[in-house]
Amino acid sequence: MKKWKLILFYICTFGIGYFVLKNKAKNISKVENQELEISDDIPFDIDEFISNIGGIENIQETKATISSLNVIYKSKIKNLEINYDYIDSLELKGIMKYENKISFVFGDFSKKLSEEINKRI
Repeated sequence: MKKWKLILFYICTFGIGYFVLKNKAKNISKVENQELEISDDIPFDIDEFISNIGGIENIQETKATISSLNVIYKSKIKNLEINYDYIDSLELKGIMKYENKISFVFGDFSKKLSEEINKRI
């Protein structure tokens, strides 16, 4: 009879603990993160990057999202001298080319990079 009570005690204790922890984890997962971390550390030279993507005189403007930098050019990309070997050495996560726009997927420092390039334009 004592074994039966001990087994029932363990089942009730761990059962209640399971549901309490499950409910707590559910409430924590519903909390939204209101802060966005943006890095100010750019791991390469900005002037060298600008010269290898066509030069400052060919850039119309730049726009940034959370992780990508969109460079809009004054003319079509075919007419520009872009050093793709240098771009590959930057360890990008991705690159997309359009008619007069290139999107570089860098990471969390894209916004800072866009601000620095727009200051120089």
